[in-house]
Amino acid sequence: MKINQNRITLCGKIKRAAALGAVILGLLSSTAVSYAEDGFWKQDENGWYVEFQDGSYAKQMWLSDGKDWYAFDEKGYMITGWWWIDGKWYYFQPTGEMHTGWLQVDGSWYYMELSGAMKTGWQELEGSWYYLSSSGVMASDTWVDGYYLDSSGAWVEGIEQDLPDSITDIVNQLRAKYPDGTYWNHVGSEGDMDYSNMVTNIPCNHALYGISYCNSYILGNVRGFQCDGFARKISDEVFGSTADKTDYAYSFDKVKPGDYLRYSLTKDSFISNGHSVFVIDKTEDSLIVVEANYNGSCMIRWDGVLKREYLDSVYAECFTRY
Repeated sequence: MKINQNRITLCGKIKRAAALGAVILGLLSSTAVSYAEDGFWKQDENGWYVEFQDGSYAKQMWLSDGKDWYAFDEKGYMITGWWWIDGKWYYFQPTGEMHTGWLQVDGSWYYMELSGAMKTGWQELEGSWYYLSSSGVMASDTWVDGYYLDSSGAWVEGIEQDLPDSITDIVNQLRAKYPDGTYWNHVGSEGDMDYSNMVTNIPCNHALYGISYCNSYILGNVRGFQCDGFARKISDEVFGSTADKTDYAYSFDKVKPGDYLRYSLTKDSFISNGHSVFVIDKTEDSLIVVEANYNGSCMIRWDGVLKREYLDSVYAECFTRY
């Protein structure tokens, strides 16, 4: 590799205008390009680029200077930050180098394999197990798949999640007790009594009667009506009324089956105008819930789906009984 002894400043670092041996790791396009000549770093008002001795430029390709890898876009400019390349995420430092290993961006941790591609899912790294979400963010101080991850993100062996003996069995019993499509209300009943176990086949007419016939439930020192009361009621049915309750700020990675969640209906609306649900299952990008009053008439719905993308865009709060 030839070395040009002239020095240039590359994003704050002194870097030799090294002749980039045309070592190609892969292409950013399906068009195969091969360069035999050396090239030199140059900069204009749009960014850094590499010009080869024949006057051509490094476009849509990878190059190495013998130490680090760089990628160039379709206009030939050096890539920085997050880039989606051939179905995988890569991260390039402000100085252009492709990052490998642990990476912290905006307070979140990611792991980039030796190829530079972002890792997801369960990963054994440096002798410990970690969980990286579908967005690549490392989970920490939470439970994932029944395993506890400490503040460093590492799985802590020997700590078991205190789950009910069979949350699935309990939920299935509750499906029969509070059937899908029925209404959590006491329309047609009068008197001062606890109606929280009652369902009917008659929808509430809130415009006419307000919440007069809507059921409610007290958990702790909070009485919830409609959706909120129902979510609290299901929580007690699953865990028992004496189970501890711990409030926490919503984070998709922290929410697990068995948790209560209340979210605002718009990003700016106050939580009192929101909707409450009980989480019965979880996928990579969604929460599966049971809820009441989802359609404004106190109707019970099982297996509702709340997308992570939506929840991340609004205000939400949770409590857990674990």
